[in-house]
Amino acid sequence: MVRNPQQRLQIVLQVTKVIQDNYSRPQLLKFLEHVLKYHLGVPGFAVYSVRNRQPHLEYDTVKMAQQLETLPLQDFLNRLEPDQDFMKFSSDEVWPFDLVVPVFHKTTLLAALLLQNAAEMDSEDVDFVLSLANILYVSFENKLMAREYARQRSEQAALNRQLEVAAALQRQLFPEEMSSGGGVEVDGFFRTHAEVGGDYYDFFSVPTHQYMMCMADVSGKGVDAAFLMSNFQANFRTLSMYETDLIVMAKILNEKVNALAKGEKFITCFLGRYNTATRELDFLNCGHNAPILISKGQVHLLKAGTVGLGMLDELPTAIKGSMVLNEQDLLVCYTDGATDLESPEGQRFGEAALLDLIRENANLSIKDINALVVRKLEQFRQEYPYRDDIAFLACRFN
Repeated sequence: MVRNPQQRLQIVLQVTKVIQDNYSRPQLLKFLEHVLKYHLGVPGFAVYSVRNRQPHLEYDTVKMAQQLETLPLQDFLNRLEPDQDFMKFSSDEVWPFDLVVPVFHKTTLLAALLLQNAAEMDSEDVDFVLSLANILYVSFENKLMAREYARQRSEQAALNRQLEVAAALQRQLFPEEMSSGGGVEVDGFFRTHAEVGGDYYDFFSVPTHQYMMCMADVSGKGVDAAFLMSNFQANFRTLSMYETDLIVMAKILNEKVNALAKGEKFITCFLGRYNTATRELDFLNCGHNAPILISKGQVHLLKAGTVGLGMLDELPTAIKGSMVLNEQDLLVCYTDGATDLESPEGQRFGEAALLDLIRENANLSIKDINALVVRKLEQFRQEYPYRDDIAFLACRFN
């Protein structure tokens, strides 16, 4: 039995070296077996790793796995304390072992070494075994934590890449410039939430003196939501060039959303077609917040339409709305991030407050109206975070 301090120091240095050489866990336990057998005279031992105070047989040199599985080890582990170096057993308690050496990291039990024929070992021998076991098992824990940290970093990096893709898709949803002309002025703004979503608005010209408009919101957040809305945008713009019937357009869009989302997401939207020659606005509201139209001082909520796209396999009966607009009429479209915005006291901004704000300031320019809405929302939420994206589109028909 090695009891020379210098020799034991050399053994500790060897253990440290094999750890640094990145030996596997079984290889390190094999090294511990060699030290116990040839330097401390321990003929056999077993190692139980412990997770949540539950022991699991990890290494066995006595080759008695079935018998070891029946040992009442849990009872003994429950009696172990962090400041306890070892516990002796009578020969019939945990045969064929007579000594258990617990390995703690602070107050957490990491493992238990059961030693065979260890009666000749004194307290210094036990301390030496405990030192070796501590070095090994702390290294095991460090490797586990390093792998977990690497896994979390990998997952976070993957999430960040997804968010970058989603953010890029979301930025592409909003036109850099919106067509103005034919007596129509337009202005929009967008405020993003911390999570990437899929709000979308658009306003562009189509042949024969007409303009198409859209305000849309997709359920959910992240890459899937942004991708679904990007696909919706492409389909909407394509259909707008040849399909003049908004109900037919909505049915086609519903099929496209269903094919891509497979019932997991849906899109609410407001679709509009404005004819500058006749001053007629045709519209279809697909489950979206009703846009606000101020015409000659009167408030109109544009609700006519159907359910959200992707909610049902086939759209039920849809009702198209139509209005002839007057000079200076104001149309405001928005997503529910504005009305669902909360104050620090938990109160919603609400549809009524937004309606009053628009009605009372309908004579302002559309840029000033949008700026006013942003200011009022900021004052309302104070330092309370946004819970959803906010998209806003204002149109003045001159």
